[in-house]
Amino acid sequence: MIGAGVAGLAAAGQLSSAGVEVTLLEGSKRVGGRIFTAHDPETDSPAEMGAEFVHGRPREIFSLAKKDKLQLIEADGAEWRIEEGRLQHPHGFFSEVDKVLRQMKRRKQDWSFQEFLQECCPTPSQEARKKWAAAYIEGFNAARIDEISVNSLLRERRAEEKIHGDSAFRIEGGYQKLVHSLCSRLDPRRVELLTGRIVTAIRWRKGEVSVDTMAAQTQTPETLTARAAIVTLPLGVLQAGADEPGYVRFDPPLPEKVRQAAGLLRMGQVVRITLCFRESFWESLPIRRQSALKDLSFLFSSDPVFPTWWSRMPERVPVLTGWSPGDRSAPLWRKPASFICTEALAALGRLLGIEVSFLEERLASFYTHDWHSDPFARGAYSYVAVGGENAQRLLSQPVQHTLFFAGEATEYEGHHGTVHGAMATGYRAARQTIGKLSHSRQTGTG
Repeated sequence: MIGAGVAGLAAAGQLSSAGVEVTLLEGSKRVGGRIFTAHDPETDSPAEMGAEFVHGRPREIFSLAKKDKLQLIEADGAEWRIEEGRLQHPHGFFSEVDKVLRQMKRRKQDWSFQEFLQECCPTPSQEARKKWAAAYIEGFNAARIDEISVNSLLRERRAEEKIHGDSAFRIEGGYQKLVHSLCSRLDPRRVELLTGRIVTAIRWRKGEVSVDTMAAQTQTPETLTARAAIVTLPLGVLQAGADEPGYVRFDPPLPEKVRQAAGLLRMGQVVRITLCFRESFWESLPIRRQSALKDLSFLFSSDPVFPTWWSRMPERVPVLTGWSPGDRSAPLWRKPASFICTEALAALGRLLGIEVSFLEERLASFYTHDWHSDPFARGAYSYVAVGGENAQRLLSQPVQHTLFFAGEATEYEGHHGTVHGAMATGYRAARQTIGKLSHSRQTGTG
């Protein structure tokens, strides 16, 4: 098993419960993948550097939360917008955007969201609605609107409707609690978890896999063998070139149809930062000489760097998270955390009409992680490019009943880019592997 994110942990738990022996390899020193929770002592609050929200009511997370008594808190509060330098009163931002998204139509020949906007909102009077719909897709999907597939967005919307995706929740105490729940399902008699073990090559033939690894600390090489492997590498790692960090060599190379499928997907880029203050100044301080942002949940804007901010409402803690998606985040890539913090404070100051020195005086701590440069992620989460409607399904199919693939980029029902989608693919890959191993035992092959 390669990768101890939620897909790998879910698969390993299901395999071990079925009596299968598993070696779980993770390149970083921690498990959880793109779930990465810190605990801020000043605010006594979790600070998420990766996934934060549970989207809708997915069975994968809600059933686990019920069994392990994890508390799910529904996000609440008022939405605000800053437009043309003015703070707009609470309004239904998401409902406004939804009016545009509901006009999307599936086409036999796929088309981009940008092409859709040009057709549905052609007049100057619709420019504002068009702008906010574009900002929503760029932000929520971490996608370029000239690349993302409308057909994939329609599938995503249908999937969200089935799980009441118009609601969002947080796990009390942080998303890491879900990771702990998944880890508790690993049978220690059958699962060997090796962290800090970097995979450099996967050599395979039908019914046989050899995985070349290197210990991160000692640089000691080791080769492990197995009858099959579940690969949960993020899309950005699968797409990495031989001269790029995180590259894993497949020998022989993956089939052409698999490589073509991966090429029709994109890895969205996001820089996010959590700012922990000593007080929730936005709840009482007039903003831009207008109302205070009482009950703030989300703040939307056209800021060129950090256009979206949110609080932890209904939890009243002095914490704000800044979100810089897609191309807006490019100036922040590979920059020190202190630089990102400076840019975030400058953006927040611009939006609220507050001196940066005021914010700096009240800032207790901040948390961020460079997912773009992280060799074990190489980005935030995936989206589908025009023409790639079947790419995820192709990626999910076993290769020679020997290599099995999981991870959010292999989720083809519309839940890609989510934690529950990644978990679902782990369970699916485990079932596929168990079926293969059972067949081999019955036939005496493999």
